[in-house]
Amino acid sequence: MNDLVRTLLARRPYVSEGTLLDCLELVEWLGLRIRLGIVPEITTAEMMTRWQCSQSTVSRRIAALREHQLLEVTDHPGPGAYWAVYRVGPVG
Repeated sequence: MNDLVRTLLARRPYVSEGTLLDCLELVEWLGLRIRLGIVPEITTAEMMTRWQCSQSTVSRRIAALREHQLLEVTDHPGPGAYWAVYRVGPVG
């Protein structure tokens, strides 16, 4: 079991299983680019497709990840809106 999974499992008493699974999925999807110093820019539409959910659900899931410090993003609203992802996973 790798360190990331162990660290996330240690948070299970405090963070919902769904939020932890969202984090693992984003690490799998975006982690390599972030480790290479690339800041992925993903649209809400991409997230809706990936998670097969509505725009409001994407916003709630992103908010939960941010609340538990499992995601560092900046949102860029307006036409062509996107999320710039700086970190996925626990700090440290």
